Amino acid sequence: MVVNSKNSQRAAYRIAIPSYNRVEGLGQKTLKTLEKHGIDKSIIDIFVANQEQYDLYKNNYPDYNIIIGHMFGIIIKKDLCSHTPDIGARDDYERTIKHYLADGGVVRLNYICCKTKYIAEGGIGIDRQGEETLKLLVDTYPGLVSIKMKKAGPNPLLKDKRCKIID
Repeated sequence: MVVNSKNSQRAAYRIAIPSYNRVEGLGQKTLKTLEKHGIDKSIIDIFVANQEQYDLYKNNYPDYNIIIGHMFGIIIKKDLCSHTPDIGARDDYERTIKHYLADGGVVRLNYICCKTKYIAEGGIGIDRQGEETLKLLVDTYPGLVSIKMKKAGPNPLLKDKRCKIID
């Protein structure tokens, strides 16, 4: 908890640090800086990729909360939080579209992702309605989404086709 000097109200927050194979650098730089500024270890979450990384970080930083999993960052805009019913696992695409429309642009790094087994038995991909949710995205956001076939099946392609470039 931190006291806001302007109005003396308390604001709750947590610090999330994604890390991979940088045990020494994390301690020498990031955690050292946080400690220097009096940040309580109990509000720091270190996200790692797998069990091997978990063991490595937990051995070096036993007092910190180490979490296996992936994450993303977003500035929460309450009016953009709701999603179309039945959109399912495609809600991240819809969130991207809504922020694009609200802000005029987004950065989405589709080539950077977590190694997962979404399509495997029990994975999220096995539960999604595939083409049905894609069609719903295309119908809900015409000119912004199309369907691209990939090795694993149909995928959304985000591209604004509503605007024409004038030379």
